Amino acid sequence: MKKIVMALAAMVMAGSAFAADVVFHNKLFEEDAVWEKNGDDSEVKFPGIKDEMHVEYKSEHVDASITTIINVLKDYTDEDHVGTKDFYLDGYIDDWYMEWRLIQALTIGLHDNIYSDASVLAVLDDELKGGNIGSDGFTAIYRPEMFNRALRLAVTFPFEFTKSNDRSTPNWLKGKDVNGTEYVDMGIGAIYTGSVFQVGFTAHDVLDDDARLIGFTLNFPNVVEGLTIGAGFTNYKAGKVEKLSDDLDVTGENIINAQLAYETGAFRFDAETVIGLDKKEDYDKYFGVMVGYEATDVLALGAKFQMSIYGKDGGLEDNKWTVGATIDYTIDEHNSVGVEFDYTQTNENEKEICVPVYWKWSL
Repeated sequence: MKKIVMALAAMVMAGSAFAADVVFHNKLFEEDAVWEKNGDDSEVKFPGIKDEMHVEYKSEHVDASITTIINVLKDYTDEDHVGTKDFYLDGYIDDWYMEWRLIQALTIGLHDNIYSDASVLAVLDDELKGGNIGSDGFTAIYRPEMFNRALRLAVTFPFEFTKSNDRSTPNWLKGKDVNGTEYVDMGIGAIYTGSVFQVGFTAHDVLDDDARLIGFTLNFPNVVEGLTIGAGFTNYKAGKVEKLSDDLDVTGENIINAQLAYETGAFRFDAETVIGLDKKEDYDKYFGVMVGYEATDVLALGAKFQMSIYGKDGGLEDNKWTVGATIDYTIDEHNSVGVEFDYTQTNENEKEICVPVYWKWSL
């Protein structure tokens, strides 16, 4: 991982000598709960302080990006520190990718997740696996000249970039475990972006009947001026226990999603839903709406509502919902600040309040 960071840094430094675009920001923020209630017990908490550094480099032959997080947190969960209220400092690489193009039609990507437009959930601020033609491992993308490179054809081999003795992370080319023969985890996909629509297809783990994922997405930008609508369907064999995205509560083998965005002048509206078609005792529906308004050139206001609905035998008291409001202020061309208020109720006995704030410096 150290070599990855050094390579990305070297490419960014080289940007001054070659034609390239460099994006950078440093964001100091906190985002975790400041108050939690579970039954009759409530607690005011220190949410922690985080610093995010993000840099992205783009050129004719190489694109790369890295995002790192440094934490100052409380209540370390190590068994020697439980209940001591100690502070600790740590950090991690939150995300990164590298792309190389020896010829413009062919891209070689590492840790390169590539999502179709209709798989992006703006309110949830997350993406669905059913629209991802890449992976955290190795991906090759070909753009045929005959389609003016509007078509992306992908083959991907997922694995984790870790150097450890944990043998659960490799992508076995062929092997045997207690369940029988294991074959390579391979994915294929395609995204075609036309002038009036975008269509996507992806298939993950195509050789494994028990873990295979197949996804379709369709997106229509500017159906009328300012209006975009999209939809998708995912069949995920492991979806009974695994989610399609980190922040989504809905699970299931067959899932549909739909969203729309409307923007006019200073006003923007987003709405989205994800629905599991398999009746089960778990969250099987999600809805989210968000509005944004640029009150002035430097002041933006926003509000959102999200709900995850408990399926089959659940009642209203089992649903999870969040209501939030945001204010963002641009100080100058480099500095911006913001504050948000979120109230979440997981069920009638579990509640929390978050008050995220940030200061962001951008290049």
